[in-house]
Amino acid sequence: MDKMVLHCCKFACGAGFDFGGWMLRTSTLWACALVTVLCINTPSFAEEKLPVPTLDKLQGQAIPDTDPLKYYPGSGYTLTPADKAGVNTITSYEWNETTNKLDEKYYTVDLKQKEYGHTDLAGAEVKDIKVTVPKADGTGNAFEYAIKYYVDDSRLSERRISFTENEIIDKDFVVGNKVTSSYAQGGAIQNAAGTIGNITGDFVGNYASSSSYYYSYYAQGGAIYNEDGIIGDITGDFIGNYASNSSS
Repeated sequence: MDKMVLHCCKFACGAGFDFGGWMLRTSTLWACALVTVLCINTPSFAEEKLPVPTLDKLQGQAIPDTDPLKYYPGSGYTLTPADKAGVNTITSYEWNETTNKLDEKYYTVDLKQKEYGHTDLAGAEVKDIKVTVPKADGTGNAFEYAIKYYVDDSRLSERRISFTENEIIDKDFVVGNKVTSSYAQGGAIQNAAGTIGNITGDFVGNYASSSSYYYSYYAQGGAIYNEDGIIGDITGDFIGNYASNSSS
C-alpha cells in the first residue's frame, strides 16, 4: 500500500499581475513568490526517501502548450529533513500504518542562491537584504533569509507610471522605489491601461503601502501592478518586494 502524504501550507498566495510578494529567479512569466512556490510545488514524498521539489523533477521537460516551446526551470530551493518545526521549515503529514495515525515530518527550506544582481561587476555596491515571510497569525516570521544584491548604478530606474506604446523596459528597480497613498498600486511599475513590451530587470525592495481610516482603501503590487493594460514577457529577479495595508 502506498503511503498517504498530506502537506500543510498556511500562507495566502497572490495571483495574476499583482506582484506584491518577494520573488526569486524568474524566467518569462514564471515569477513566483516563495510563498506560492511552497504552496504549489511542495513535493509528493509517497515513494521517495528524501523530498524532491516538483520543479526539480520537471526540470528540462517541455512545458505543454507553449509556443515557442519553453522548458521547466529548476526550483529555487532545497528541502532537507529537520528535527522539529521552526523558522524556514515546512510540515508534511505521513500516514503511519502501525499506529494508524498521521506522523509529522519536518523539512528545512533553504535557498539555492543567495547572491543576486551584477556579481561580475567590479566595484559594484553590495546591498545586504533580509527577506522575510511572516506567519499567518502575525506572531513572527515563518521564513527569513539573508541575501546579497550587487548593484549596477547604470541600470537603476525610478518608479514608472507612464510609458510609450510597446515600450521595452530594460532596467533594475532596486531598493527605494515606493508608493504610499490611500490607493497604493505598483511600488516600481504601475500600468493603468497602457501597452508595455517586454520587461527585463531586477526588482528589489520595492513596496506599496496604504494606511487610512477606511477599509475600502488598499495596497496592491509591491513591485508591478497591471490594471487594464498589457505587459509582455517579464524576466528578472524579484526580491523583498511587498504590499501592505492597515486601517485605523
